[in-house]
Amino acid sequence: MENQDLFIDSYKISLINNVISDIIIRLVVFFREHKDAYPDFFERKGGFLCLMDKKTGKIIAILLIGSVPVEKAARYLELAPEKATRLFSHIKDGHLTSYESRNPDADQWGGAIAGDKFIYAFSGCPEDGDSFIMTSTAYSIGDLGEGQREKIIERTGIKYLVEIPEFNGLL
Repeated sequence: MENQDLFIDSYKISLINNVISDIIIRLVVFFREHKDAYPDFFERKGGFLCLMDKKTGKIIAILLIGSVPVEKAARYLELAPEKATRLFSHIKDGHLTSYESRNPDADQWGGAIAGDKFIYAFSGCPEDGDSFIMTSTAYSIGDLGEGQREKIIERTGIKYLVEIPEFNGLL
């Protein structure tokens, strides 16, 4: 049974990796075409994903997705699990996102969301981009219902990203 669970987890991680890679490619293309309007996103090409079991708080995987400048890698690698762990600690308070417990003075940002089974955290874009990527990912693989998706959009800074026509198919 454990081997089967391991295969399922590996399959899910591979699926998540593919979905996020697709989303990042779309974001990179869009923001390159609109670099004057979105300077914070220009040249972002990847980041670190932290996937956590929502029930236990156990980190399942931390993955590099896309490419990250060497000088940013350690920071992004530290932030992704911090976001997931912080969100896990606030699940009992009804939080769906790490944005709800963000504290810029303590270097704590948005970018993690709670699906039905997993907590998804990403660091590599500005926090609204990280939240958008994770919301899109969880929704795309069926771990986030329509009602939860709408609440996350309301509780984070991603509303403007959702309203960009090119991203309609991502969320």
